[in-house]
Amino acid sequence: MKSSLEEINIISLKKIYADQQALLADTKDDQFVVIRTLGEIDLYIGAQPYHVPADKLIFISPGKLIQFDNIDENSGYCVLFSATFFDRSDRDAEMLYSRLFFDYQEDIQITDAMRSVEEVNEIVNHRVRLFAEKGPVLYNAALRNHIESMLIEGLFGLPELLPLPAGDRLADRSLVNALLILVNRNVKKQSHVSYYANELHVTPRKLSICCRKVFNKTAKQIISDTILKKVINLLQHSGLSISQIAFEMGFTDESNFRRFLKKQTGKTAMELREQK
Repeated sequence: MKSSLEEINIISLKKIYADQQALLADTKDDQFVVIRTLGEIDLYIGAQPYHVPADKLIFISPGKLIQFDNIDENSGYCVLFSATFFDRSDRDAEMLYSRLFFDYQEDIQITDAMRSVEEVNEIVNHRVRLFAEKGPVLYNAALRNHIESMLIEGLFGLPELLPLPAGDRLADRSLVNALLILVNRNVKKQSHVSYYANELHVTPRKLSICCRKVFNKTAKQIISDTILKKVINLLQHSGLSISQIAFEMGFTDESNFRRFLKKQTGKTAMELREQK
């Protein structure tokens, strides 16, 4: 099933496996993946193998190569969706830009699914189809509702974070992870390192030192990279004008927006849009 906005797909794992397709979650810069296992599955995230039991939810952040093995018709399904499709409010952003998808201590998150197989089949195979017959507005609303329910189940199932000793390398990764989550939530309104350092109760210098250890980039570069990814997504996967995108991303002047794109990519906004 595919929405008219082409920003979301619900695909059976059997279909992906039968077509011998690798699931490229980086085909769009902000494409998120949630997998609901109905049976046991084997998959690779990059070169890392995972064996996942039945009745699990798997949360995979953008930019990952996903491949499946030993899949049958009862294995389950995956939902692929863009941030543009789901992120409509502060509450949405809080769920989306969370440890479910961004956690340096875990490459992916696997949690228990709370809904029964029967209920999931009813939703995916029957209820969503009924909404689709009523048109794209109700169809997309039903899909957003289903995504939200999976995110809520996943957040409920996340293990508690253990405190890390001061000065530990993992503490640096934890701080940068917290920065990444904050930036993805707030970058449309805040682009200054000082804001994020204040929110994380560290100095801007300390924040950039940690970012260099983990990413080999400064905090400012991480913020700029996040802005650029969101801008490119809007250019290539929305109907917004260039001036509307500039305003949406917090630029007060369209000329500053154009200079930012040229500096970061060497290309104009129109060139990036036509790259789709």
